[in-house]
Amino acid sequence: MRNVFSRRDFLKASAAAVLAASAAGILTGCDGGGSEIPSATIGLGEFEVTVAADMVLTGDEVVGDENAKSYLCKPNVRIKYNGSGLVGDAFIKVFHAKIDKNELELQNKADVLVKTAGAFSKTVVPQFKASVSDYETFKKGTPFKLYVTLQGKNAEFALTSDGKVTVSAVDKV
Repeated sequence: MRNVFSRRDFLKASAAAVLAASAAGILTGCDGGGSEIPSATIGLGEFEVTVAADMVLTGDEVVGDENAKSYLCKPNVRIKYNGSGLVGDAFIKVFHAKIDKNELELQNKADVLVKTAGAFSKTVVPQFKASVSDYETFKKGTPFKLYVTLQGKNAEFALTSDGKVTVSAVDKV
């Protein structure tokens, strides 16, 4: 028995093979082997700020005096600067946080965003002290709100205990 392919059959088979190969490449990202951490991004002037939903919470640690039990909330913040000027703001000028209406104390106030002139991209981790009741409020569904101020522009990132993050521009912090 002899298999004969016409030119038309060959082109159909080739097209089907190309389609199958390209679909396989697309589907490899859906193999369940790993997942991307949710994040939210906003532009603030010449900056692009991204906050990931994987905030680190260290709990039941004594922070400050030995009688105070509290938690440290450590959001992962990716800052990308596309300008050419000098950047060197201290964290206290850039980051603020709240849970419900309670302002959280920034522990690394003196850390500097970066001391450089020109474009850069860097991950920074501001650390906020939260009381046990603030932490419990967060765990029950009230978002941790991180406020970022750069070049006179403000953004509010809301991180939830179930691993979600949203962002919006705000007038004031």
